[in-house]
Amino acid sequence: MKPVWLLLLLVVCLAAVAGAWFVVQGQNAATQGNESLRSAGDLVFPVLVDNADAADHIEIITNRGQLAFRRDGDAWVMPVRGDFPVEREKLRRLIVGLARVRVIEPKTADPANHATLFLNEPNPFSGEGRPGEGPMRIRISRDNGSDLMADAIVGGSTYQAETSRLYLRDARENQTYLVEGVVAVEANPMRWVPDPIVRMRRADVARVEVTRPDGDYTLIPTPDGEQTLGPSNVIPFRLETLAENEEMTSLTLGGSIASALDYLRTVDIARTDDIASTEPLTTLTYISNDGLRLRVRVFPADDSGAWMAFDATTADDATEEAARQANDLNDRVGGFAFKAPEFAANRFRHARSELVSEASKQTLRKRREAAEAAASAGEPDDSEDEPTTTPAEEPSNEGSADDQP
Repeated sequence: MKPVWLLLLLVVCLAAVAGAWFVVQGQNAATQGNESLRSAGDLVFPVLVDNADAADHIEIITNRGQLAFRRDGDAWVMPVRGDFPVEREKLRRLIVGLARVRVIEPKTADPANHATLFLNEPNPFSGEGRPGEGPMRIRISRDNGSDLMADAIVGGSTYQAETSRLYLRDARENQTYLVEGVVAVEANPMRWVPDPIVRMRRADVARVEVTRPDGDYTLIPTPDGEQTLGPSNVIPFRLETLAENEEMTSLTLGGSIASALDYLRTVDIARTDDIASTEPLTTLTYISNDGLRLRVRVFPADDSGAWMAFDATTADDATEEAARQANDLNDRVGGFAFKAPEFAANRFRHARSELVSEASKQTLRKRREAAEAAASAGEPDDSEDEPTTTPAEEPSNEGSADDQP
C-alpha cells in the first residue's frame, strides 16, 4: 500500500477515536447534570452575590433532620415550628457566606467518592452520625421558594495558611471542589433563635412557688448565717416551712431548683396548643427581687425530656424594669413551648419528698434546746402558735454528690 493511503487511513482512524471520545464526554456531562467545571478563583454560586436580599426560603438538610426558614416581611420564621421568629442576621450571614465561596481546586466527580468528603446527599430520616457530623445540604430560593438559586452540599472542612477551607458540591452536579470561605450553618433549630429563651439568675430569685399534684411547696434563700453547705459561691435555698418531724435532706437541691432558669438549655420549639398534654405536670413560679413573676408550666414529652411554656406577670410593688421584662418575655414566647432535654428538665420535676426526710433525734434535740433557750430569754416560742410547722433549718447531714446543682 502506498504511503499516501496509509496516511489517509491513519487520519480516518484518529477522527473516529476523537468522535467516540466526544460522544462519551457528552454522555458523562449529561449524566452529571450538564455541569461545567469551575476553575480556581471562580464563585460557586455567583447568582447569590447580587440576589442575597431576594432569598425568601431556606432549607437545611442533614442526616439527623431538616430545618426550613421562610421570610415574613422583614423577619424570618420557622414554619414547621409555629412560625417562631429566628435571628435574621444569622441567616443573612449564611447566604452571604455561601455567595462568597470561591474554588481553590476541583476534586473528584465520581459519586462513589462523595461520601469520603461528606458530600453525599444527606438523608434526614437516617439519624446517622452525631449532631454536626456528615453532609449538610443548603437550599436557597426566591420568588416564594419557586426559583432555586443555590443548592449546596457542604462537607468536611480544613484550615490551612490562615484560610478556612471546606469541601463543597453543587447538589445538581457530581463535581466536587475544595473551596475557600465560611459557611455558618447549624442543624440545631435553637442555634437560630435568640439565646437564652428565658433567664433569671439565682442571685435574683426571692422565692420559688411549686405546684404539684403530690403537694405544693415554696423555696426561699437560706439566710447568710445558715449557708453552711456547698461551695462558698453557692446560694442555697430551703423550704419555707417544715413539719415538726421533718428536716431538710439537702440545701443544695433547693439551690438547684432555684437556679434552673439561670441558663436553661432547650432543643426544640412548638406551639403550646400542639403539645399532647393539656394539663401541666408541674407549675413553678419564680419571683425575682424586683417583683417579676415568671411562671413555668412543665408538660410531658415523648421522651425523657419535657416541654415548658413560659409567661410573666409582676407583683404590685414591682419595678419598671420588671414590668418591661414581663412584657418582653410575653411578646417573645407567648403561645410557644420549648423542649428541654432530660438533664435540664429534671431540675423542674422534684417533689417535696425529695427535699425532706424524717427529723433525726439530733435535730429534734436542737429544736428543743433552741425553744428552751428562747423561753429562758423571755422570747416568744412560735412553736406554741404554729405546732405543725417550723422554719426550715440546715440538715444534719451534707447530702450526696447527686444533690449538687
